[in-house]
Amino acid sequence: MKEKEELLAQLRDAFVNIDSNKVNELLKIAIEEGVSPRDVIERAIRQGADEVGRKYEACEYFLPELVMSGEMMKEAIEVLKPLMQAEGATSSGKVSFGTVKGDLHDIGKNIVISMLSVAGFDVYDLGVDVPPERFVSEVRERKPDILCMSSLLTHTMPEMKLVIDELKKNGLREKVKVMVGGRPVTQEYADSIEADSYGRDAYEAVIKAKQLMNREQRQRQATGS
Repeated sequence: MKEKEELLAQLRDAFVNIDSNKVNELLKIAIEEGVSPRDVIERAIRQGADEVGRKYEACEYFLPELVMSGEMMKEAIEVLKPLMQAEGATSSGKVSFGTVKGDLHDIGKNIVISMLSVAGFDVYDLGVDVPPERFVSEVRERKPDILCMSSLLTHTMPEMKLVIDELKKNGLREKVKVMVGGRPVTQEYADSIEADSYGRDAYEAVIKAKQLMNREQRQRQATGS
C-alpha cells in the first residue's frame, strides 16, 4: 500500500508542477498496477487541482498555468473514464456547459469543465457561440441537472437572460438548475436574471455545483420523488 500511496503522491505533485510527461508516465503505471481510477481522481487529480487553485489564488500561478493544468487534468480524466465506467463509478450529476451566443471565448469554460469532471460530474461541452434555442434543446433532450453558461464579454451577458426566458417559455425552467459565470458576470447580475447560482471562478463553480446537487437531493427527499 505504501507504493500506491507514494505513486498517488508523485502523480499529484506532477499535476501541481504541470509536468505532462511525468503525469503520463505515472498515470500509465497507476493503470497497469490496478490503482482504482476513483483513487487517482480523488487523491491525485483533485488534490492536485486544489493545490493549483491555492497557488493561483496566492498569485504563485497565473492563467497560463491554470489553463495547462486544466488541460492535463481533462486529458487524464478522458483516459480514466472507460475504467471508471467498468468499475461502476457513480456520477456527481449531469452538467451541460456552453459559452453564450456572440462569445467565442472558451478558456474559462474549459477550465471549469475540467474541474467539474475532476469532481465527478458528467459534463457535456456545448462549445462557444451557443444560441438560446440550443440551450433549450439541450435541457429538453439531454436533461442535465445543471445548465452552465459562460460569458467573457459584457455585451453578450444579456444572452444569459434570453436563455432563462426561453426555458420559461418552453416550460423547462423548473427542470434544471442554472449556473452562470465569466469575467464580467457578478452575483448581482446572476440574481437579476434569476439564475440559481453564480461561480466566480472554476473552483467556486465546483463548490456551487455540489451545493446545487445537494439542494436538489434534499428537495427530492422532501417530496418523496
